[in-house]
Amino acid sequence: EAVSDTRALRSIASGQTRTSAARAGQTDIHRALVDARAELRPGESPRVVLFSDGRETRGDAEAAASVLGAEGVPVFVEPLDVKDLGDAWVDALRGPPAWPAAAAVNASVDVWSQRAVSAATVELRDGDRLVGSARTALRPGLTTVEVPTTIAAPGSHVLSGSLTAAGDPLAVNNALAREVVVQSPTRVLYVDGASERGGFLQRALAQA
Repeated sequence: EAVSDTRALRSIASGQTRTSAARAGQTDIHRALVDARAELRPGESPRVVLFSDGRETRGDAEAAASVLGAEGVPVFVEPLDVKDLGDAWVDALRGPPAWPAAAAVNASVDVWSQRAVSAATVELRDGDRLVGSARTALRPGLTTVEVPTTIAAPGSHVLSGSLTAAGDPLAVNNALAREVVVQSPTRVLYVDGASERGGFLQRALAQA
């Protein structure tokens, strides 16, 4: 909603304004920025003020802010404190630039925690199929977990990462999904006049 009186913004920041409840796990800052851009009227000085704790669970806020910046719309951020629940959540999921089929690669899962956790499990699934798992301890703040992962079939896949931690009070932010494109195995044509030497290259490629 467009706000013409900055006093209303200050009341929002101080918690004096009654707002509708947001459901946990549905923080789409990307959509909020896109909707705010649509509310800006032609001829006015464009600017967007974002009140957030920065914990998005949907969309790509950085990409949306980049688009607004390219259009000459500055985004001012007013950081909000994160309520300390002793919570842990999956913050990011990354893989290699080229994901080869049927090969073991390390996927990086960023897990944030508000407390130390002695034992947690991070799982990666391709649909319903478990393709990687790792157990780890969590420290307060960021823990990056390397998960050995193998996806057999080439093509587009939705890879979802999930976190299981004992005593976690909020489960809705324990999963994150992203699309990965798995490449077909590389084919090699080897020509040699002596057939008995072909086995050396075959064994070397199998171990690569």
